[in-house]
Amino acid sequence: VYGDIKDDVILPALSVGDKVSWEKLVPSQHFTKPPSRFSDASIIKLLEKEGVGRPSTYAAIIDTLLDRKYIKREKKSLMATEIGIMVADYLTENFPSIVDAKFTSKMELNLDEIAEGKKDYTDTLKSFNNDLDSQIQTATTSGLPKAFVVDVKCPKCSKDMVKKISKHGAFLGCSDWPTCDGTLSIDGKSVTKEVVETGHKCPKCSNILLKRSGRNGDFFGCKSYPACKYTATVGDDGSPKESSQKAAKSSGVTCPKCKKGDMLERSGKYGKFYRSCLCHFRTLRDGRVKFDKSRKWRKSKNHH
Repeated sequence: VYGDIKDDVILPALSVGDKVSWEKLVPSQHFTKPPSRFSDASIIKLLEKEGVGRPSTYAAIIDTLLDRKYIKREKKSLMATEIGIMVADYLTENFPSIVDAKFTSKMELNLDEIAEGKKDYTDTLKSFNNDLDSQIQTATTSGLPKAFVVDVKCPKCSKDMVKKISKHGAFLGCSDWPTCDGTLSIDGKSVTKEVVETGHKCPKCSNILLKRSGRNGDFFGCKSYPACKYTATVGDDGSPKESSQKAAKSSGVTCPKCKKGDMLERSGKYGKFYRSCLCHFRTLRDGRVKFDKSRKWRKSKNHH
């Protein structure tokens, strides 16, 4: 009841019709703050509270979520990615009883009792499999979750776009696929890379150079591509700058295959250093050999 807390203010006795005066008006606005994001410590604390996992598996659970890109680290916090949110939405709608924390906790208790001989594993797994089979059949026949449909129209056919996942991450695809192959980035922006015409001429064919965007950043490319494959990097002043490639350094080792050329030290796109000859024979620095038709490295017969 009011009056039990020292900060409570007791109002004077009032009757219907009494006039009340005011001293001042203080405008204030308050916004509801979202709960803090999980950290490693707070999510482990929650797992302990829900009875999910064991102390030996807590780190593995977090590592799995990071490896599959369901979450990412942002300073000291763990932040759900778009892929993680999509997977959670799909599993929650189609497998509600299995992705529930209580189910996981109960299953771990059942497995402990099976290990102790208090429970028969066939009965436990039979009940689980029956429930799982029915949910799998429902998931395969039902459509995508409602959360996957977004309020964005396809740039090609103006139909609704839906969230999808590829090896490159989450994106928006047309709901009328494969009839329409319209795609957008997950934020609804065009995935087409911007191409800008410049006033520079190609030194090879005299056509206009275009400023393009690649995986390594912006660069200049000829408008006549693929007929002309001239490219240049963007200089400090924004003008084309021909990329200077360092000449391969000779290793001083004669090629063991053709016995003519020297093995040159090079680096591949993955940063691995290797030696190669003009006859396309190549080895890693530890002596492993790779032939043209093989993807696997193996020891050279001459290597000791």
